[in-house]
Amino acid sequence: MSTRRIWIKQQLSLSMLAGISLVASGTAMVLEPNVARAQNNVALLSTAATDWLKSQAKNLAVLRGQYLFRFFGLDIYHAQLWVDTQFNATTFDKSSFALQLLYSRNLSGQEIAKRSLQEIKKQSKISPQQEQLWLEQMTQIFPNVQKGDHITGVYTPSEKAVFFFNQKLLGELSDPELAKRFFGIWLSPFTTEPKMRLHLLGLN
Repeated sequence: MSTRRIWIKQQLSLSMLAGISLVASGTAMVLEPNVARAQNNVALLSTAATDWLKSQAKNLAVLRGQYLFRFFGLDIYHAQLWVDTQFNATTFDKSSFALQLLYSRNLSGQEIAKRSLQEIKKQSKISPQQEQLWLEQMTQIFPNVQKGDHITGVYTPSEKAVFFFNQKLLGELSDPELAKRFFGIWLSPFTTEPKMRLHLLGLN
């Protein structure tokens, strides 16, 4: 192997490690892919999400799984699924949980909303009216993100999804069906990323 190829390989390895550095409450932590650090569960969530969980969903402190999502070789985000001890992977939408995405790249909120809708539509058909309404709701919530930002979504079954951006409350999706379908992007059997689903649900 040439010296240049060795250098490129080293740079890619360093880039991948940088892509899974978690910053929470001012503390930087590096996680090995797909390894749960139970003793640091609460610290890895944003402060706002942690405070909300302590008051509303005290038991969401188990790191079920995590996955570094890449697209054409580029790190996009590192995903983590936080659950309680009663969580059932086969009926994920019947349990409360928190999904956190730590972004490795800059993305616009509008693109996040559009991409989310595309993935939602692949789960099952929705009407054009519902499609427009859901897109508007997600566009209003999701902000532009930069490398190092994280969004945490907290799901309450049959009710809603509450979102936090770093340490700030963003808002909520109060439509129960939209909330379920949104998290189905990662957790539904109909996801377009089955490998990521298995890792997040701890089924790999």
